[in-house]
Amino acid sequence: MCKKLWIPFLLLYCIGHLHGQSDASTCYIFGHSLIDHRPPINPTPSDETTVPHWLQLLANHAGKDFAVSGKYGFLPQHASQPIFSQWGYDIVNSAWESDYEPFSDADFSTIMITAGNFIQWQAHTEEYFGDPGVTPLSATLQVMDNVAGEEDSMKFIIYENWPDMGGIAPDFPPTAAQLETYYSYTAGDFHEWWVAFHNDLDANRPDLQVKMVPVGPIFADLFTNTNLKDIPVTELYEDNAPHGMPSIYFLASLASYIAIYEEKPPLDFEVPSIIHPAIAVLYEDIIDRMWQTCVEFTFGDGRNRVFTQNVVSVQDEMVDLTIGFFPNPVLDELVVKGKMEGTLRIISVNGDLFKISPIKNIRTVDMSDVPSGMYFVAFFDVNGNRKFVKRIVKM
Repeated sequence: MCKKLWIPFLLLYCIGHLHGQSDASTCYIFGHSLIDHRPPINPTPSDETTVPHWLQLLANHAGKDFAVSGKYGFLPQHASQPIFSQWGYDIVNSAWESDYEPFSDADFSTIMITAGNFIQWQAHTEEYFGDPGVTPLSATLQVMDNVAGEEDSMKFIIYENWPDMGGIAPDFPPTAAQLETYYSYTAGDFHEWWVAFHNDLDANRPDLQVKMVPVGPIFADLFTNTNLKDIPVTELYEDNAPHGMPSIYFLASLASYIAIYEEKPPLDFEVPSIIHPAIAVLYEDIIDRMWQTCVEFTFGDGRNRVFTQNVVSVQDEMVDLTIGFFPNPVLDELVVKGKMEGTLRIISVNGDLFKISPIKNIRTVDMSDVPSGMYFVAFFDVNGNRKFVKRIVKM
């Protein structure tokens, strides 16, 4: 069961897990150098200029399983060539040995696909130059059909990368004005291309789980609206392609982690020194900002573009001084005060509905069976109107 709780300009849902969060992901990536950039111009100790490198570290820290395989190319090549395992890493678990086993034996749970970042000057339904009859849409649908024929159930994630910088800044590094134009384009026309692309993928394959993670627009937001804007561009990108430094791929991995596991990356992850220190300082704020972006990224009919399940997002606490509860933190029993009739709902920060308790004659809520952590306590009157939301810690 999934019931909508409240919508003004954010979403607050109690969850019915159709697919649920997972502690494991086996991922295949149809990608290119905006996911896996090797070798970088500036050498790194390991594979720090790849998204899978950071995903593995984040998953390890969160106690989750992660394995990946992938190949380089652009959509026409991915659609027409056999699927094989091309990528190997120092620390990343390999998901598939294509020389010895069929694709279906890898039991992939997630397929990530990305288009080139230099084709958005024309619509996703127009033919590639030099590939008659092939469009970004048709090539992606072919890739999805090829994979869906091998596996019964999986989640497809369209990885919205960041645009080519060369058309705006022929010389690297860009000027401040050029960089401003670049991020405006990333969040504007470039993003709209991907949204239209995703709309048509969803419409053409309604039986598949086709989601998208807006990595490029997230970058545009972080590098124009937060203190990350003060990071010199040469400490983020290597060239005007633009291939990234480790910090770029680390940030891209945080957004990818949210899309793959449908939860926030571990907040107590220690950001390595190879990542720009400003990112380490703002790490939790960055994750919160990314999470909110993904929560609010929806289709016109309200379906979320990133998540297969509903998630909770509370930007502010709604307080009624005539309603309250104590103690906070709570161990076994939550005492409710105030004149009210309705239901009290205990909801995790990820949206899991742990308990619904009627409130009229009953003035306490048993919390002994609720796991330790942070929750939202939400009170709804008999008409279903939300009257109160407050954070609480369960010991």
